[in-house]
Amino acid sequence: MNHLSEDKLLEYVLELLDGNDERDVRLHLEKCEECRHRYEKVQREVSMFGGVEATGTIPAFPLRRARSPVLHVALRAAALLLIGFLAGYGTSNWTCPTPVNVIPAYTELSPPADSLARFAVTDATGVSFN
Repeated sequence: MNHLSEDKLLEYVLELLDGNDERDVRLHLEKCEECRHRYEKVQREVSMFGGVEATGTIPAFPLRRARSPVLHVALRAAALLLIGFLAGYGTSNWTCPTPVNVIPAYTELSPPADSLARFAVTDATGVSFN
């Protein structure tokens, strides 16, 4: 003969079984004295725990303040802008072109010859480019 498991007896005591299972357990308990003793033991234990009240309270934890999603978006955009600016400023020295030296040129105007204006361009050395 197969005896009932403790789980099945507990489900029967707590009335968690459906109609067919409950009927099968009740019929088995009428026939099997060992299972009937185990059933009475489970029933006593459940009734003992049913009379105990929970003591103590659950502490209430303060809720976190909800933050505005607009503020998060604005802070992220500002952080990205700052990172981009600093990255550009830091790498600007890498791409700096070599400086170009500019030498000023002096223009000497001479009187017009044959009604055509003529002038000479020289640099600071006095060499004429005509």
